[in-house]
Amino acid sequence: MHYAAAGLAVTIGTSGIPRPLGAAVDQAAYRILQEALTNAARHGAGAVRIELVFGDTSLELTVINPVLASAAARSSGGHGVIGMHERASLLGGTLDAERVDGEFRVCARLPYSGRGA
Repeated sequence: MHYAAAGLAVTIGTSGIPRPLGAAVDQAAYRILQEALTNAARHGAGAVRIELVFGDTSLELTVINPVLASAAARSSGGHGVIGMHERASLLGGTLDAERVDGEFRVCARLPYSGRGA
């Protein structure tokens, strides 16, 4: 899916020193980002902000988008959120997805030396 064609204005911010990622971490980050952007295109209300933080031991990937006030919040998250959580967990990382103050936020922390990396 081409996210700009779906009406998303995507901005990216980075901090820390970018470093090469192992194949498993790179693929997990890509798939988590892809799913978060798909969810933003389907359920969001416009702009999406991506933040990449290259820490000492892990990559932190955060995707934030506003949600429509009229959109009903799911109590358990959908299959996409479950899949993102599983991808992070397989590498020994974490994933939090929550709706707070009119925004939906996905934050994945993926250790550089993740299992299977």
